[in-house]
Amino acid sequence: TSTNPQLVTFHVGSGDAHSHERYLLFQSDRDTSGNMQPSTMNLFATRLPSVEELYSSSSTSSSSSSYRMDRVVPLTQISCQFGGMSLQEYSVSHQEDDHNQFTIVLRIGADLYQWNGNLQSTLLYNSPPLPAQQQQQQQ
Repeated sequence: TSTNPQLVTFHVGSGDAHSHERYLLFQSDRDTSGNMQPSTMNLFATRLPSVEELYSSSSTSSSSSSYRMDRVVPLTQISCQFGGMSLQEYSVSHQEDDHNQFTIVLRIGADLYQWNGNLQSTLLYNSPPLPAQQQQQQQ
């Protein structure tokens, strides 16, 4: 089961040479270890293809594409840290002055947790940061 998709966009590069990368964030009950067994609801992300990647083809047929979806990166491992409770919902926003700095608010059980940071580097290094010990519980 996958629910609550949200798109986030990162700015890559600077000046006239900058481009955008888009990621799909979603909740899923699949195991974060990669074996795809049902487990506790967690937050995941995957990079979305650019137009060039999506429509490029290694063959002469225009109906097929050689694009392969990027890996799905687990952003949370809720069941490990919260005694089996699931992620209920989440919200994502970026800072106005830096489009690569994000705030993610998670609702786990009846509690809210906030994470602030560079989500792009988290995705690049494939390390689940949410929720970590340094996060503040909101009451």
